[in-house]
Amino acid sequence: MMWLLRTLVAAGLLLAPGSRQAITVMGATSLTAYARAVIEPWARAHANVQVALSGGGSYAGWYAMKAGQADIALCDLRFDPGTAFYERGLGKMPVLFIANPSDGIRNVSRSSLRRVFHGQIKNWRELGGRNQLVRMVVRPVGSGARAVVAQSLGVSADGPAQVVQLSNGAVVRAVQETPGAIGYVEGDHAWPGVIALKVNGQSYQAKPGKWPFYAWPRIYWPVRASSAVTSLAHALSQSPRRSSFGLITGVNPP
Repeated sequence: MMWLLRTLVAAGLLLAPGSRQAITVMGATSLTAYARAVIEPWARAHANVQVALSGGGSYAGWYAMKAGQADIALCDLRFDPGTAFYERGLGKMPVLFIANPSDGIRNVSRSSLRRVFHGQIKNWRELGGRNQLVRMVVRPVGSGARAVVAQSLGVSADGPAQVVQLSNGAVVRAVQETPGAIGYVEGDHAWPGVIALKVNGQSYQAKPGKWPFYAWPRIYWPVRASSAVTSLAHALSQSPRRSSFGLITGVNPP
């Protein structure tokens, strides 16, 4: 157990050490930076509580919470809370498609994007780009981001041969370093070294704009949770810092 404690401390995942009550927050890696920004000041104000934060994906967070191994689940897709769990929306988060500059592509139609991720387009010259094989960089099957893309484009989450990366940052790095690569990331960042693709001639804009690809992040926690868990869940669901992390508030999920 000591090696695990040292590892978590080194990774910055344990906050307010030496506390009496432990809270575990787990789920979508796209939400961990936001969650950490909320947890740190909350933990300083609750010195008797220790918070462990980890990613692993929406499915991992949801099922860990259902099994009693996590107290709060961070998810970028919806699960059915039934009567045992609370559900709170965090807003919406754009999903952007990024490409390696060597692809020679700046704009793609939605139907062509579907064909790319379905494996029907294998070379960028088929879309007017360079003679470069298409290399797909995706998130794991258990990732909410992957499920959002699969649902939005009407393609299988499994798809053809792909390079799998565990986080937005890892996807960006892989696309940067791989000629012919295309991938997707959540958030409104201007990622360096990659091209943010237009879809049907439209670039992502928060206001105005009709960007068609969004995740709708949520948090879940048990109805019978402790007062500390409930307090932290409320802080996560209501923090005004959401907009600083690519979350668009004041909108209702579809």
